[in-house]
Amino acid sequence: MSAEAREMWRTMTGEQYMAYLESLIEAPSTVEAAPTLKVVSAREFIRGRPPTAEEQAEDDRIDTALAAKWAGEDAEDEARERITKMHGEKAARAFDSFRVIEAAEFANEADSEPVWQVRGLIPRTGIGYRTGPSGTLKSFSELDLSASITRGVSFHGCQVTKGRAVIVCAEGSRGYKKRLRAYARHHGVPLENLPAVIPAAPNLFEPTQITALIARLKLLGATYVSLDSKWRMSSGADENSASDQVVVIGSMDRIARELGCFVMAVAHTGRDVGKGARGSTSQYAAVDVEVTQERAGEYCTLRVSKQKDDEDSAAFTFKAMRVELGFNRHGEPESSLVLEPVDDAAQNPAGSERPKGKQETELFDILNTMAPTGTVDRDELLNAFEVKLKARGGKPRKGNLERVLQQLIGKRLAFTHGEDSVSLTSAVIRDNDPVSWLE
Repeated sequence: MSAEAREMWRTMTGEQYMAYLESLIEAPSTVEAAPTLKVVSAREFIRGRPPTAEEQAEDDRIDTALAAKWAGEDAEDEARERITKMHGEKAARAFDSFRVIEAAEFANEADSEPVWQVRGLIPRTGIGYRTGPSGTLKSFSELDLSASITRGVSFHGCQVTKGRAVIVCAEGSRGYKKRLRAYARHHGVPLENLPAVIPAAPNLFEPTQITALIARLKLLGATYVSLDSKWRMSSGADENSASDQVVVIGSMDRIARELGCFVMAVAHTGRDVGKGARGSTSQYAAVDVEVTQERAGEYCTLRVSKQKDDEDSAAFTFKAMRVELGFNRHGEPESSLVLEPVDDAAQNPAGSERPKGKQETELFDILNTMAPTGTVDRDELLNAFEVKLKARGGKPRKGNLERVLQQLIGKRLAFTHGEDSVSLTSAVIRDNDPVSWLE
């Protein structure tokens, strides 16, 4: 304020001050009017212009969707809070695991393709059965697969992701020691590079024992767990009881889920090899993978009879080779077996045996006629066989028809798919005239 203005202010009376203020209000302003302030959306600010009608409609749609999303998240938080108050944090974690995903999001998730430990055979996580009659070298094949995972080497041409395999050896632990030494010697690898072993029989029917087993396996960082065998680890459970097997399979699933690993149980088949694992038929539906093992002399074949996330037609044939291990403390020679892949189809002995007797020959001819390259319904095949036998004066019984089919399966001339269908073994040479092949 200037000295002249301060002097005027000092000498001005109250009436003069009021008159001065009124003169300021009535006088035209020389100050430029302040610009009008307008709030714009981020989208308009970025565009640098107001939106068109189409853009505004799209903006409104996005805003509505976001509002609904936020409202849904708020409702979800409130629901979780109510569950926590009523039932505790454990129930709240279960609520989190039951997340609902819309179809478009779920189908387009990056993990829509299975993640494999052994491509086409063993997924990253899940449960499975390795089935087959006694004496088909299931344990040797299981060791071979487990060692491939631990070493991170190809399994019969299948790509393998290196992991940590653990064999829970409930029977024959002494024999497993020799098998490990034979594998290490044959492949020229140190024993430290092979699967770890738990020489005990945890009970899959006892939840507390599974809790202890999971704690042990977590310390090892297991990605593949082999249970050899399921029968020895199911004390108290009735194999034919669906309710008991739900508990056993539930324990396997719990191990797989809590460790994020794959659990394979070695299981025995019943009299009918084609029906898979011995006991309740509910088992087949419950597992993600089933592999069936056959043996013909020094050869064995592993077939994928169920693969939940991929095709189930893969087959792998191996030849058993004896490895000498020196002498034990009593001066007796020791040896064990290892399995070597058979890559040349000409070496595959599947079907190298021939049908014996008129009935085996007739059934083989019928199978070759009805399904030369595919499968045929099991009942249709046996009915056609029955008609054939009756036509030449026979009086066949159902049990005898099944027995002849099992003889062809045992000779690896035929193979069953689940309970319903039968096919020729893939390695059998099928001529246009099957009789000429048999001569």
